Amino acid sequence: MAHVGALPWLAESADRDLYRHNAFRVSGLPVTATPRAVRRRGAELRAAEALGAAASPGVGWLALDPRPDHAAVREALRRLDDPLRRVADELFWLWPLPETDGLDLGAAAAVWESAAAPARGGRGRPGDELRGISLHNLAVLHHASVLESTTGGPDDWRRAYRYWRLALDDESCWRWLDTRIAALADPRLRGVTGDVVRDALPAVLLTIHAGPAVDAARARGGDATARRHVQIMGEFAPDGTATAVLAEATATIASAVRLLIDHAATPTDDHATLAASAAELVAGAEDDLRVLRVVLGPTHPVVEGAADAVASGAHQRVVASVNKGRHGTADGGAPDLARATDTLRRAHDIAATAHVRAPIERDIAVLLADAVILHCNALVGADRRAARSGIEMAEQLLTASEPRLAELRRYRPDPDDPQYDRASDALAAAVCQLVTLYFNATANARAALPLYERARRFARSHEVRRIIQQNIDVVGSLSGRAGPPRAVLTGGERVKVALGCLGALLLVLGPIAAFIYSLTQG
Repeated sequence: MAHVGALPWLAESADRDLYRHNAFRVSGLPVTATPRAVRRRGAELRAAEALGAAASPGVGWLALDPRPDHAAVREALRRLDDPLRRVADELFWLWPLPETDGLDLGAAAAVWESAAAPARGGRGRPGDELRGISLHNLAVLHHASVLESTTGGPDDWRRAYRYWRLALDDESCWRWLDTRIAALADPRLRGVTGDVVRDALPAVLLTIHAGPAVDAARARGGDATARRHVQIMGEFAPDGTATAVLAEATATIASAVRLLIDHAATPTDDHATLAASAAELVAGAEDDLRVLRVVLGPTHPVVEGAADAVASGAHQRVVASVNKGRHGTADGGAPDLARATDTLRRAHDIAATAHVRAPIERDIAVLLADAVILHCNALVGADRRAARSGIEMAEQLLTASEPRLAELRRYRPDPDDPQYDRASDALAAAVCQLVTLYFNATANARAALPLYERARRFARSHEVRRIIQQNIDVVGSLSGRAGPPRAVLTGGERVKVALGCLGALLLVLGPIAAFIYSLTQG
């Protein structure tokens, strides 16, 4: 089928108000009005204007309310002077039949319905003029109804398309349009035939429908309705025309997404600006990307391209922000790892393809591992005089870290992933250190041993497991001692256990150089 652009004069009709602006509806003239009748209507209009009277077009089917003013009727008559525009308006208006002369719209519609359904005993037969005109008029009637209704939904569009499809497939409908084109006898209509108009019509109808489909997708909670619109459009034109029209209808949305990326912060900005820009890019694009996915489908090249561009753009700015903060840039401050992680999660959800998601997943894992490690550092570095709170601090650390490690495993399911190993070992060593300090201060084995056991479950390296097991054995062997709370791991034994845990922790943490390397390489 021809694209809308193949007939620019018909494409101009692709507007939701095409029936409100239809020259025949506005002027009150029938589609068969001769040039002489058009001139006479113009004279009547001028006389009415001179007398200060209303335009008073002839009352016909689907009369406009309120009635058109002089300017609207004058514009309609000018439109009828252009043969191409006139053909477009004839196509989108009700055609006359002797059988419906003098009938109101309800009675005329009953005649059309009867002629359109010969299998049910109607008077029309496939290929005859009565049926062709009736199908066309029913298509126009239902199409105008759905466009001008405030409650028209996808099912109303399906009904209109049903009649348009029947009209498109009925040869007599287009033979009648050929006779109208011939009757106009205008050289500007050279090459314009019923078949040419028929080929271009589906794209025009779909272009008109694209607006309500996109509007439904933009409305809160309108995704399901929008998908029904898109489905019905595809059913009407399964040859790909609907997809092309919808891509054209959403082109401005895709462009807006690209502009967000173009206007985002650049690598030369400070780390705080980059972090804010990455978050704003994701938040600003999410709704437009949702509309594109609903209307075009998640695998459409435009959707995938826009989604991946946003995800990559946000990822790059998070990388630059965190690495600048890590390097201690002149603007001061440290990167907000929680915000960076949240931005990368959202970028990951947006990304359409695996090659964009994979590096984001890797860097989310890096950030989650760092969050665990930094939390471990903060608690282990607490004042040793707070040793009696070691159990509470250990439980707090486990409560905060376990969900992070579970999420890290979701993003990096490899059981031997180094990010998981280093974070899990850091957690195990830190808990061990806190519990050891607590036990040395309180001699409460009943509280200490379960925390040691939990820490051991997280240990990944042989060294950390060995140290935790050593402490379990020592605490277990000393747990029968009586007396007030005191540092029961005395002398060299106590120092050996405490420093062993701390040494393992420091080996796991390192200078966090791996974090910078991962993000830089990503």
